Amino acid sequence: SREDVEKVQEMVIGFRDKSQENRRNVDLALTRMLMDLAKISHLIFKLNAHEAIIEEKDIRMSGDKECEFGMWLNSEESVKKIGCYPEYKTIKDHLHKQIHELTKKALECTKENTCILHKEKTIKNFEEIENISHKLSQTLDSVFDKYTKEPCK
Repeated sequence: SREDVEKVQEMVIGFRDKSQENRRNVDLALTRMLMDLAKISHLIFKLNAHEAIIEEKDIRMSGDKECEFGMWLNSEESVKKIGCYPEYKTIKDHLHKQIHELTKKALECTKENTCILHKEKTIKNFEEIENISHKLSQTLDSVFDKYTKEPCK
């Protein structure tokens, strides 16, 4: 009967709508998780730098495109999902690069074992790194908020 056909149509439309909603929720959860993993990888990057300073051990630090955060940030999927936001460009072109540049500068003392001797300078460098890291984290959260409202096209 016509009523049965209409009920089936409504049911199919309801399934389709729910499926699209579920797909969006999975995408949001996955995007948030990948952003959080990227943040964690940068925390580990900083921990390694702190450890190198404490031990006055010269270590090789990855560049801003080779670290886990940088690889995630520059990945095709990330560019497609969040690359349209001005905050993404701020993170990529400024904040993330600054953290690497300042960390490299801060670790120069490990080559001559002068980190403790010049502790004020070392502390100042890491305070600056922490300030920029905080800005990066806040900006990344802002990108996610925008993504939840209107994804890049």
